[in-house]
Order: sequence, then structure tokens, then C-alpha cells
Amino acid sequence: MEIKKNKITAILGIDTDLNIDEEKLELDFLKSIKMIDYLKNKFNNLNEEKINEALKICLLTDIDKQKPLNVLSSNEIEKLELAIKLLENREMIILSDFEINFLNREFNYFKNLFKKMVTKYNKTVVFITNNLTRIMDIIDFILVVENKTVVLELNAKNIYYDKIYDYVDMPEIINFVKLARKNHAKLEDYTDINELIKGIFRSV
Repeated sequence: MEIKKNKITAILGIDTDLNIDEEKLELDFLKSIKMIDYLKNKFNNLNEEKINEALKICLLTDIDKQKPLNVLSSNEIEKLELAIKLLENREMIILSDFEINFLNREFNYFKNLFKKMVTKYNKTVVFITNNLTRIMDIIDFILVVENKTVVLELNAKNIYYDKIYDYVDMPEIINFVKLARKNHAKLEDYTDINELIKGIFRSV
């Protein structure tokens, strides 16, 4: 399996969670230690200002950082895991089902953050997911895995390729466009709902 460097890739159809880093953190997140104290212990080589900067980037507040780990919501855990990966200065940021825990406004912020990480800081971002709906407008590549073997490797421009959806659910916007085409509508391969609406008006 080849992950393209400095790109955003979606790995789909997996039958096991490849993000073993989260598994290592699960026991830590059952502890009653405060978030900020946990991070200061974990990154004792970094000053608190650097830690606070990572928390702020990941939308964690001063109130959040005083919370014990064992009371964090799923949303807060995802943010904290991302902050840890930033503090570790990883070249590859792996996100397992990250997109399911956020409202649109927050997730749009993170999408812009990931694009900036790739273009400005030469990071590689990998989404491990079975749902393309919320990330299909920012990914560069798609890998489909079955029985731990890559069965499809595609540029994200080919997101309308039917074979992908033998392994995962088809996003509603793609399903709509395909149905509209069967009824002779001339629509492009839209992944953004606002662009789709404009395309519909142009085609009538």
C-alpha cells in the first residue's frame, strides 16, 4: 500500500482499524488526570506555550484543558488526539473516522487546516473511513482495501467510479447526480452541494 506524500488520501473498505495509535491512547483516556497535566507529562521536553498553541489550533479551550481525560466527549478526544499528533510533529497524520464527530462548521475548519498542513507544512494526511461524504471535496487519492489488500487505487477525480461503491456507501450527492443523468440531465461530477445547485440551474 503506497500513501502519496504531501497529499490527502482516503483509505476505504477496511476490515480492521489501522490507526493503532488511537488504541495505544485508549487506556490513557480512562484516567482522571487533567488534559493539560497529561500533555505536560507526555511532552516534558516542550514548553506549555507550545502545548497551548496545539490545543488552540485543535479548537480546545482553556476550560477543555482542565477537564479530566475520562470525562471527555468523543469530539474532544478526536481534537486531543490530533493535538498530540501535531505536538509529535508527525509527517503523516492518520485520522480514523475523524469526520463523524463534528458539526459542519467545526469540520469545515479542520478541512481547511488539513489542506494548509499539506500545502504549507508538507504533511501527509490519511483518513481511515467508510464514508466519503464529508471528505470527498478535499482528498487527492482513494485506496480501497479488502482483506488487507489494496483492490483499488484511484485519483480522487475518479470519485464517481462505480466500483468504489461495491465497498462503501455512495454519497448522496453522487447518487443524485447519477440518477439525474439517467433522466438526461447534463451534470458534471459534483462533490460540493452549492456547485451542484448552480449546475442544476444551468442545465434547465
